[in-house]
Parts: sequence; C-alpha cells; structure tokens
Amino acid sequence: MDQSYGRWRAGIRRFLAQEQGVTLLEVLIVIMIMGFIATLGSIQLTKYFSRARVDAAKLQMNEVGVALDLFKLDVGRYPSNAEGLDALLKSGSTINGWRGPYLKRDSILKDPWGRAYLYSNWAETGGYRLVSHGNDGQQGGEGDNADIIVQMD
Repeated sequence: MDQSYGRWRAGIRRFLAQEQGVTLLEVLIVIMIMGFIATLGSIQLTKYFSRARVDAAKLQMNEVGVALDLFKLDVGRYPSNAEGLDALLKSGSTINGWRGPYLKRDSILKDPWGRAYLYSNWAETGGYRLVSHGNDGQQGGEGDNADIIVQMD
C-alpha cells in the first residue's frame, strides 16, 4: 500500500510541476470580451430605465386624472388654473363641496424627472390638460424626450 501511495503522490507532484497557466494575451482577450458584454448590458439597462420613467409618468398622470374626476364629482367643476393641482390635496375656504384630499401623497404631482406636471383648466369646454415635458424638460421632442399629455375635453 505504501508503494501505490508513493506512486500516486509522485504523479501529483509531476502534474503540479507542469506549467498550467494562461498567457497575458488570453487574460486581456477575456477582459475585453467581458467589457464588451458589460457595455451592451448597460446600454440596454439605460433604455429600459428611460422607458420605465415614461410609463411611470403616464400612470401617475392617469391617477391624477382620476383624482381630478373625483374633485369634479364633489365640487361640480375641475380646479381652476389659479387653484391648480394643489386643490386635490388641500381645500381653500372657497371650495364648496370639497371632500378631499383626493390624492394620498403630494409627490405624485411631480413627474419621474422631478418636475411638476403642468395643469390647465379649459373652462370653455369643461375639461383639463396635464402635461409632462418628458426626459429633456423641453416642449416637444421625440422618443423619451417627447411630451406626455393627458387631457379631458
């Protein structure tokens, strides 16, 4: 048994004594491939997060729209331009029939980019318009920079 153990141990030493490594070039190639994959992944994630903000803005605007409709049911009209969206959170002493607050939190009155939604009351048609200028904060634009508009005529 000692002889077989000795041969086994000698075989292990010979195996470990052989140079079993990688060259610097192989390491650099692997690092380049990993960097390329990471770059592609980060580009896709950036597109996903940008699209998710647009979707979140649309959902928030629909929630504000529901609150505006509840306000109208109670008060008989949408908030005036002077009252703005703050009328959904707190009542001025001049709003008869107000039963709010119609929103649970005031943070929903800002779009996912941190800017307040633009509210317009159209007294002549009895409707309203909510606008977010998207990612760039400028009027107009395309893609993620496009304006997001919800209106009720």
